Amino acid sequence: VGLGGVSDDEMDALAAVLHSTFLTTECEYYLHVAGLFKLAGMVSNEVKFLKLALSVWPESYEVEASAATWSAIIKGYSDLRLYEDAYTAIISSPHHEEYVYLAEYLSVKKV
Repeated sequence: VGLGGVSDDEMDALAAVLHSTFLTTECEYYLHVAGLFKLAGMVSNEVKFLKLALSVWPESYEVEASAATWSAIIKGYSDLRLYEDAYTAIISSPHHEEYVYLAEYLSVKKV
């Protein structure tokens, strides 16, 4: 038994889940948790946490990271066959001009 009555196995499990660097913002935390859900193949939960990350997105963050997050949300909705939600995400994205081809694809998929 290790620190505070926590077994070594439990400590290893925590180390695998917790980020190796300090998460300084809510956004970083949400992105980290979304990544864990992605690794576990839990797309619905991944999308929920990606949306949470966008809701607290700091202005100082890179535009490319924002575009990648929006893209992951759109892909997640598509993977879940939630095509209307994917289309709504495309239109809502500040990068929507980059996703016009996806909007056309989704309109065909929905039919």
